[in-house]
Amino acid sequence: MKEKKIKQLFDSFNKMKVVIVGDAMIDAYMWGKIKRKSPEAPVPLVEVHKHENRLGGAGNVARNTKSLGAIPILCTVVGKDYQGNHLKQLLVKEGLSTVGIFTDQTRKTTVKTRVISERKHQIRIDEENTNPIIFEEEFLKVVFRQIHDVDVIILQDYNKGVLTPFVVKSIIEKANQINIPTIVDPKNKNFLEYKNCSIFKPNLSEIKLGCNIDFDENEISAIKKATRDLQQLLNTKGIL
Repeated sequence: MKEKKIKQLFDSFNKMKVVIVGDAMIDAYMWGKIKRKSPEAPVPLVEVHKHENRLGGAGNVARNTKSLGAIPILCTVVGKDYQGNHLKQLLVKEGLSTVGIFTDQTRKTTVKTRVISERKHQIRIDEENTNPIIFEEEFLKVVFRQIHDVDVIILQDYNKGVLTPFVVKSIIEKANQINIPTIVDPKNKNFLEYKNCSIFKPNLSEIKLGCNIDFDENEISAIKKATRDLQQLLNTKGIL
């Protein structure tokens, strides 16, 4: 993919069809007031007065992409559970398609619940299965049905098991065959699996952890060297 096309990609984003592949989840919030200490344990007792569930992870990326004017399709894996159905309902509520959702009865849909009181997060509760997905071929069929008439594919990794090395390699190979650019927002677990992607978008901490290196983040020359080496290693057009 040529640099000129990458620039056009960003300039015309509000007109694009975008497939987002990655770990979607529900961000759940509970707001309440600490009334007293619990009689059962030395912890605060929160009287909850408000609940809200939002799209999280790759789902939030899809929602934000739509807010910028693009047409997103989210491809992810959810469990055959209440939370998986609710995630689909949240997509519909946001005007987003559910055609890219693959349901796996062996998995649990990721839910992150935050209890907030006195403007502070008191606790976060994670319900999830972060093992690699086992129905890789079946999920890829869902993804490939969506990508032939799109402008860009975003791979959004949160280390929750959807973007396995096989899934990543298969999507990037297919995208390159049909000349669709791929933009990667990585996490450390599969950091170096995204070879031949178009654009790789790590932060400095992720570069250090993913490449097992260290450098002074205040030294521009050190940052340039690290990103240049990473670009060559991944054979990508650009590091953002």
